[in-house]
Amino acid sequence: MIVKKRKIFIIATFLVIAAIAVVLCVGYFTEDKKTEFDGVLAINSLLDSKL
Repeated sequence: MIVKKRKIFIIATFLVIAAIAVVLCVGYFTEDKKTEFDGVLAINSLLDSKL
């Protein structure tokens, strides 16, 4: 009986870790990548530092 409970615990732990890995990978690969920057933030930060 103890062996069966241990086996179920190991399988459940593996499934939880696999689910977390899938969620992280899907979130990373579906994230919109910004490839262009207009430079507004850089200009604003330069102007603020000169004031």
